[in-house]
Formats: sequence, C-alpha cells, structure tokens
Amino acid sequence: MRRRILATALAGGALASGAWLVMPAGAATTPCTPTALPTPATGDSTQGTPDGGTIFYGGSASGGEAGIEGPHGYLSANGGTNGGSIQGNSADAPVNGKATVSSSPSVCVNGTSP
Repeated sequence: MRRRILATALAGGALASGAWLVMPAGAATTPCTPTALPTPATGDSTQGTPDGGTIFYGGSASGGEAGIEGPHGYLSANGGTNGGSIQGNSADAPVNGKATVSSSPSVCVNGTSP
C-alpha cells in the first residue's frame, strides 16, 4: 500500500512541491475526481517532444501554468493570486493525483481524498 501511495504522490507532483502524502491504515476517505489532462491556455508557449508529447507554459501577472503531457501521462502546475495546484497521471501505472493550495485546500489520490 505504501508503494502505491508513493507512486501516486509522484504522479500528482506532491514530491515536487515538497509535500509527503501519507495515509495511515484505516483512515477515513472521501471520493474525489482528479482533473483530466490539462490543455494549454490560449497564448501559452508550446514545444513538441520527441515522443509526440507537448511542453507548455504561460501566464500573466495574476497567474500562470506549466506542464508536460505525452503518451505516458502528464504533470502540470498552475497558480494565481488565490492559490494553485499540481496534478499528474501515469498511463503506465494507473495512478493519478492532485494537490490544491487555496482557501479550500485538497488532495485527491486515485479517486480518494485522504
């Protein structure tokens, strides 16, 4: 179980943001839905990758986003004056996750909020 949680945390970018996701055995959970594959916003800069994926980034003074998506999954982050989130998905090991920092912070791991 811990190996699966760690893989999910990596997919969701929790480690990249410095947060460790640990869910004790028997902890209460709530169903949740991670966000689908992000798409670059209008005006974002994009760059193709050799495997057919896309790197994107952009923003303004009030916020921005950056990410990469390809045949093996995606990792993206966005932020603004009211908070931000980092999310990811691995197509190779079906795991996904999302962490949101705002006035209503949340974590979603494989469809469950610990």
